[in-house]
This record gives sequence, C-alpha cells and structure tokens, in this order.
Amino acid sequence: MLGENIKKYRKQKGYSQEVLAQEMNVVRQTISKWEKGYSVPDAVMLEKLAELFEVPVSDLLGNAETHAVPQSDLAQISAQLSILNEQMARELTKRRQRKHKLIVTLAVIFCIFSLIFIVSLIYLLAGLGLLPGSAPSKYGDVSIYRTHEVASELFTQEEISDAIIAVEDYFFMNYEGATLIELYYAGDERSSLDGQGTLVLISTFDTDDRGVDGSFPQNATISEWSWALMKNADGYWEVVNYGYC
Repeated sequence: MLGENIKKYRKQKGYSQEVLAQEMNVVRQTISKWEKGYSVPDAVMLEKLAELFEVPVSDLLGNAETHAVPQSDLAQISAQLSILNEQMARELTKRRQRKHKLIVTLAVIFCIFSLIFIVSLIYLLAGLGLLPGSAPSKYGDVSIYRTHEVASELFTQEEISDAIIAVEDYFFMNYEGATLIELYYAGDERSSLDGQGTLVLISTFDTDDRGVDGSFPQNATISEWSWALMKNADGYWEVVNYGYC
C-alpha cells in the first residue's frame, strides 16, 4: 500500500520520479524502489513525503489504525515502517525463490530439448553416412534426379507421373547407396513392346564404392536402365521388371 500510495500522490501532484527525487534529495532509483515495494522510506523521509503531498502520514501508510497516530510521533511511524520492511523482505525472498525455480526449470527444459536435437542430428547424419566412420545410407538417394515430359497416346501425364513416383519409391528402398540422376517415360513404342498396359521408364543412376549390392560396377554411372510397371488390383503402379531389357 505504501508504494502504491506514494505513486498515487506523486501523480496527483504532477511530479515525475525525477522531480520527486530532487525534492526529496535522493536519486530517482530510490523513488522507483519505494513505489515498487522493494524498500520503504524511513520515518523522516515519510514525514517529508506527507508534507510534500499535503496528506497525513496515515494516508501514505494506507492503514486506518494510523489515523490515531499523531503526525509527529516518529516512534509510532518507525514501528509501522519496521513492519512494512519485514513484510517486504519476506515478499522479496519469495520472489527471488520463484524466479530461481523458473530459471532452473527453463534451463532443464532447454538442456533436454538440446540433447534431443543433438541425438536426432547424430542419428540423421549417421544414417546418411555423413559422420566420420559411419556407414553409408541404407537408402537410395532420390533427392536430385531430373525428369522430362514425353508425349504419349497410351498414358496420361498424370499416369506417367504416378509411375515415376512408384519407381522413385522402389529405388529409394532397394538401391542402397546409389544416386538417381535421371528418370523419364521411355515412349509408347517401348511400352507397347513390353505388353498391353505396361508402362516403361528409363533411368540413369550412379553407384557407390560397393556397387550398390555388388551387382553393379563400383563408382560407375549406369545409363538406359529400364523399369517396367503395371497397375495392380488397387489401381496403383507396381514395378514388375527392371534392367537392360
């Protein structure tokens, strides 16, 4: 109440904290601490404030019982201020404890999330074979391949695109360590040769130093690798054959 009252009467007088500080012969930070309840003025300062604001000391203290206390009774005022000081000390201690708990909690949460991120990143890099001594990826790389549109009277462009995605998924799951470079529709003539309803794609890919699974030359570029697809019972494209065929 004391801090709130000092702020209230200061504003009623039109004083800024700087002006009041000058009138009280203290620094502005002292006025700020009084108003925020971080400290209280002593009895002499309190009487000076009351005189400056033209109100009784009891009004500043905000306690109805103090109306019976004479304005000049410094002992009584000091007793009131002592009680306020004890209350503020307890409140400040509680604030510091709450702040400390909050900081510790946030620090623990930050450490947990940082640890999760670091572990996830290590697993990701290890899976991609980017860590020293880690094994190469067990998946094919389909992140950089190119394609181009080829006219067709047998299939729509949407069907061809769906077939390309089907081969991309197959390559990703089965061509460990290989990198897909190019994948496109082989044309109606080639697809017709493989049977009615068969869609043929042509691809180019690079192999790693293992030759994928040992069936390809090491660190080589494989061109004109064909993929034959047909729709399954659910209407989705499915790889039925592949190779130099």
